[in-house]
Amino acid sequence: MRVLLTAFAVALVACSSSGSGTFVPETPDASTDAPSDTTPSDAADSAAPDASVVDASRDVTADAPADVPLFVDGSTRTPVCERCTSQADCGADGVCVEVATGARACLPRCNPDVPVCPGRLRCVRDVALADVAVCAPVGGTCCIDGDNDGYGAGVGCRGPDCNDSDPARTTSGAETCNNADDDCDGMVDEGLSRACSTACGVGTETCARGAWGGCTARVPATETCGNGVDDDCDGMIDEGCVDASVPDVPVPDATVDAGPVPLCTMGPVVESTSGDYLVIANYDGGNVDLDVDRPIANIAVIAYEPVRITLRGSALASVRRVHVVGYNSLTATVTGVSPSIVELAGMPAATLADPAGNARMVCASTCRPGTRPGGCNTLEQVLDYFRNVFGTGRAWWHMQYGTFTGRTFRVSEGGCCV
Repeated sequence: MRVLLTAFAVALVACSSSGSGTFVPETPDASTDAPSDTTPSDAADSAAPDASVVDASRDVTADAPADVPLFVDGSTRTPVCERCTSQADCGADGVCVEVATGARACLPRCNPDVPVCPGRLRCVRDVALADVAVCAPVGGTCCIDGDNDGYGAGVGCRGPDCNDSDPARTTSGAETCNNADDDCDGMVDEGLSRACSTACGVGTETCARGAWGGCTARVPATETCGNGVDDDCDGMIDEGCVDASVPDVPVPDATVDAGPVPLCTMGPVVESTSGDYLVIANYDGGNVDLDVDRPIANIAVIAYEPVRITLRGSALASVRRVHVVGYNSLTATVTGVSPSIVELAGMPAATLADPAGNARMVCASTCRPGTRPGGCNTLEQVLDYFRNVFGTGRAWWHMQYGTFTGRTFRVSEGGCCV
């Protein structure tokens, strides 16, 4: 009995003696379910072979399990669904045909008695090719796609699939930290990073072999005496040191007595109109806006907290050097001048030994001469350090304990202790 090709089967049309042909999906017809009074032998005697007619007894509609071999003998001699131009590309067990997508592809011959076909292929016998049975693609899409994600091997696939049992892993997939090649680019966990932190601050960490690690944030370490750094990130600098020359100094805090002692009573004071440097000092850092409205060669800043310095003005070109010291001075920013003249000096050793102050240049917190500044430097140490850096020609200095809130300082106006 002959029936029309069903929706999942296609027929082969012979196009050359080499065995090439074309798959043509057949439109389902209600008549295919109707019984026929004509036996197969009668049909063969009364009509010529028709490309749209197959032997229904040899059309198998069930998918084979994924682990069964393509051929009865277990071989894989035909590159299934791979692009071809002639029969020679497909080997002795394959046929080069044009599938419904318009591309030519290799399809394997199959045994109708043991109808084993891979993926979304069906074993179909085509009488037009002298009783050749092949594994034909359902719907004309020639793609070996085990996880039905559209990626796999063959001319009808959206692209290659590096894991045909996991639909989440394709060439359009997103890489995640799981020790797998999610995007099928041949690399595992590449380019993955995220924020991390320790007791000392924040950083980033990267993914390697499915695990996050390698945070770039500084980790607490054993306290080292004499370096002026809070190595163990406990809020204390050089604590526990036995070297008498390195005092056990707490990190400055807002409880320090910052009562003002005015050094000027009628507004800012210019100490020397011919001076070539000025000093701006405080504890809390903040935003410093300096209008260089008259020539000045050098600018000095000391603060404990991070400070952001903006320089501008009609005489800005006169500035030759900007020197910043203090606990967070390495994170200071200076805009308005070339970075080549900016010196972020960290916490250098103090040039004046003073038992009331820090052994290193950490911060300024008071205007009171001789007063212990709670872990910062004394007023005498601040002024002595910058005198050693720039010389004796100080134009003026400004000292305040609280945050610089962006008020504008003018070189011509001078400074004061507030």
